[in-house]
Amino acid sequence: MALWLGEVLISAVLIVVSVILYIMAGDIGGSINPADVGPAAFPRLMLAAVIVLSIVQIALSLKKRQKAIAEGKPGRKVVIANGTALFSTIGLMLVYGLVMPVVGFYISTAVFILAVMILMGNRKWLPLVAVPIGFNIFIHLVFTMFLGVSLP
Repeated sequence: MALWLGEVLISAVLIVVSVILYIMAGDIGGSINPADVGPAAFPRLMLAAVIVLSIVQIALSLKKRQKAIAEGKPGRKVVIANGTALFSTIGLMLVYGLVMPVVGFYISTAVFILAVMILMGNRKWLPLVAVPIGFNIFIHLVFTMFLGVSLP
């Protein structure tokens, strides 16, 4: 696949997903204080930024393609070196998203990190144990203890 086409497709997917999530963010509960922007403001701001930047990326990719055509240079190609690892990771992410509401954040996250580490070729037991546990401890300290955010 041509590099410019990959950039355009990824940007288009980001736009579609961001628009869907932007609409879904409207379901986030409102604020008690009428002067407060509400909890949906930050996600919507970030999603709007992704949409704008994706549009810019599409424009830049098409401009780069036109320049390459005008100069008579062939475009660069995208080569996926390890397609199995790529698509397996995408599958694990989908399973993670489906399992998390049922099993809970901490257990599903630890299993997901462990599975991705094994998939990527890590076979040393210390990182396989320490990284998922350390990540969960860090998330618990920052979000639950410090920020007071409850996780599913």
